[in-house]
Amino acid sequence: TLARIALVPVFMLCASHPFHPAWMLAAALVFTLASLTDFLDGYLARRWNMVTDFGKFADPLADKLLTTTAFLYMMTMNACSPVVLVVILAREFAVSGVRMLAAVQNRVVAANLWGKVKTVLQMLTIIVFYFGVALEAWQGSMGVSVYLSQIVGYALCWLVAAVAEPRLLYARKITRRLLAGRPMPVFSGGAAAPWGSGGNRREKAFLKQPFR
Repeated sequence: TLARIALVPVFMLCASHPFHPAWMLAAALVFTLASLTDFLDGYLARRWNMVTDFGKFADPLADKLLTTTAFLYMMTMNACSPVVLVVILAREFAVSGVRMLAAVQNRVVAANLWGKVKTVLQMLTIIVFYFGVALEAWQGSMGVSVYLSQIVGYALCWLVAAVAEPRLLYARKITRRLLAGRPMPVFSGGAAAPWGSGGNRREKAFLKQPFR
């Protein structure tokens, strides 16, 4: 996690040279390495059962710093719409707020399938774009002009926003319930199940209920 945070300024240094073959390739490699550390620390935490307060705080912070930085530099290269960035940031702030509210009530809001899909899609979008820009920049230096990476990056960014939008509605429902002081529902086994597991029919039915 600390390595991922430390790689953010390194990525910024590389990405601050847009459309330069070597720098764009370096940015892609740095982001890929940082993404691998994200999967690695999650795997080790589950395998060794090492869940710490520091990890709960720093791991999502590192992810948000890295992906938001990458999307900001994509926006400067006309490959990401400001609307997409606003949707992504709104989703991140909303989910973070919900988790803080749930923590006050000693509850856990787990990442559901949409959250995991969004994370993987974000990383793939950024990696594909920066590797693509590096290749096209090299081709441009050879006298060949190609803009496919910008088109693909723009389309993938909108796809990320589409995946993030349902989580905003999900966060809104949970937030209103927590602010109303209502207890978290029990979904299975007589114990409060992690919210966001997404596989329980009673949880899905609850989320469809209107608030009164």
